[in-house]
Amino acid sequence: MLAGAFVAGLLLLGVAVQRSHASDREQRRVSANSPIRAKGLKEFSGAAHEVEDESPEPQDMGSMLSIETITEAAALEGLAREWEILESGIEPRTPFRSVQWHIFWWKHFGDDSTAVRDELRIVVLRDEANRLVGIAPMMRTCRPGRPPHLVRELQFFGSDPYVTEVRGPICRVPDQARVLEALDKEFQSRRSEWDWIQWCGINRAGGGRQVLERSGSMVWRESVEEFHLKMPQSWEEFRFTLSRNTKESIRKCYNSLKRDGHEFTFRVVTDPSQSGDALDRFLDLHERRSRAKGMVRHANVFASTVARAFLLDYGGYMAARGGLCVFEVLIADRVIATRVGFKMGDSIFLYFSGYAPEWSKYSVMTTVVVETLRWCIDQGIKTVHLSTGRDLSKLRWGPVVSIRDNGIQFSRGWWSAWRFRLFSAAKTYSRGATPLSRLLGRMRRNRLGESPRE
Repeated sequence: MLAGAFVAGLLLLGVAVQRSHASDREQRRVSANSPIRAKGLKEFSGAAHEVEDESPEPQDMGSMLSIETITEAAALEGLAREWEILESGIEPRTPFRSVQWHIFWWKHFGDDSTAVRDELRIVVLRDEANRLVGIAPMMRTCRPGRPPHLVRELQFFGSDPYVTEVRGPICRVPDQARVLEALDKEFQSRRSEWDWIQWCGINRAGGGRQVLERSGSMVWRESVEEFHLKMPQSWEEFRFTLSRNTKESIRKCYNSLKRDGHEFTFRVVTDPSQSGDALDRFLDLHERRSRAKGMVRHANVFASTVARAFLLDYGGYMAARGGLCVFEVLIADRVIATRVGFKMGDSIFLYFSGYAPEWSKYSVMTTVVVETLRWCIDQGIKTVHLSTGRDLSKLRWGPVVSIRDNGIQFSRGWWSAWRFRLFSAAKTYSRGATPLSRLLGRMRRNRLGESPRE
């Protein structure tokens, strides 16, 4: 009888976990204890590079923050201007903190089905002077989507197939501890409404981890590492900081093309009238790279029609405001490699890439990055964000690293932990090559608008 109840639970949760499953299966997360290090890699402490740390001292933890919870998407527009001001003061900048990212994310990824129901829980925090101090762009995700709910999870926007690379609270580093303390008090007062909270993106430099540990029932999970470069005034100045091996890699990727008689052209697509075609080329090359055999596996993050529609919507919005840059390398007038970038003020975030696998022996993505960095210097870009995940393609440039912690906080002891284990078991079970998992996969593809061959 217990076994029957367990299987019934798996059936109810199976479809519901697919989105969560897609969110974590491609995570480029690396433990902070990873032994991999590279010459020039610097631990990001927050004090030297973040705009907010120019304050003479951290904010008073004793000052009270008022809390408002937004439950209707229409209310986001009224908060947009203040949100933009807050987000623009947080370095290094990423598109994932912007108000428009969240508006489009909710439009495309927010769910209200029999399997999953997402309910807005965007928490707005203000100080005694009514100044916006922090935003927690969260939602309560209920599985199944109709009562009775087996599990209720409080989580940040971004439960997608890694379209959103960094999730978490939006606040300046000196404000993080008191923002999390206020959030924790608010959520603890409503413990009957959730089974666990998925805390993400807690900046290790801001003291927030200690705040949540004091609250109790925390289980810390893998961390996320972000990498960014502070750009100098000239390419020669930047090149001087590179290791001998990196300089040699750059020389080889250029010489190999020249030796085989290939001349390349580098271009940056910024014109809104051309951005749609540039994004289509990116999606094609990104998919082609994901299908390449005999190479390091790269997932197609935009395999679903939902993810593609989101990128085209957000990319079009950014292009209209001069914020989309698609970096392309062409040979014989054909684009063979590309990378999407988002420009925010004097910062660039380098997003996903794609290239024709038949050109891999020429290290064409290294060429794209080198030409992109040259362009950024010429354009006066101060910060280049290399994205998340520890790998040679980032470490070779000697970046600064920022560590974001993630964890699970349970609401009601063993009962919430048991629900979490059931949920995790359903995720594991749905990964297996069983008739049930194949059925669940078909149901997920139908829900996301995918064809069986995608």
